[in-house]
Amino acid sequence: IILSAENYALEKQLTILDAVLAEVEKEFREETAPAVESVWQSDMNSIRNDLRGLIRQRSLDSQWKPIAAEFGFGLTPSSQRDPTSIPDPIKTTNGFQLLGSVDLIEKREDGRLRIVDYKTGSFSRREYYDDKGSPRVKGGVLLQPLLYGTAVKRIFGVPVHTGSLYFATIKGRYETVPVLLTGESEEEIEAVLRHIEEAVMGGFMPAAPAENACEFRDYRPVCGP
Repeated sequence: IILSAENYALEKQLTILDAVLAEVEKEFREETAPAVESVWQSDMNSIRNDLRGLIRQRSLDSQWKPIAAEFGFGLTPSSQRDPTSIPDPIKTTNGFQLLGSVDLIEKREDGRLRIVDYKTGSFSRREYYDDKGSPRVKGGVLLQPLLYGTAVKRIFGVPVHTGSLYFATIKGRYETVPVLLTGESEEEIEAVLRHIEEAVMGGFMPAAPAENACEFRDYRPVCGP
């Protein structure tokens, strides 16, 4: 069998994935001592299939190259974060402090950046789109790409083209929800953060979740009835 350069690179990535997954499985097997071997194997196979599918999907998009993973800002230094992470939080124009960890930062040949936030749940088009397309904030579900995009732009001094939610599992169908970052993005962020600040300072934070939004939340009393 003669493989093209692209296929060879893909097969190499899959081989590395299998090796890393075997190492991680061994580590957690020792920690958790699974009681039912068949359940453990079923879950491991599910994780392996999700990750192999993710690598295959990502290999189809050759325009963007990864430059940082688990990139932290304003967080305690950790070996689990990208070595280029910075310890200080990022301030917005109005002085709001942002801190977090970006799953993936990618760069295109023209120098523009893209940030990726991985999701492991199911994809529901209704949750992220309406009849007019993808809303900007959408009750908070699209807020993270806007916040991270603002921070990364300030850190790298380079325009961030898109912040995207990437559903990284077979269950999520490897769907992508792109959030374009425009000249008005930071104004939108400032407006949202100002409303949050006013709610916190005034002590008025009514629970107004979307339909069925609290069904699987850990903090049910906070989420709402």
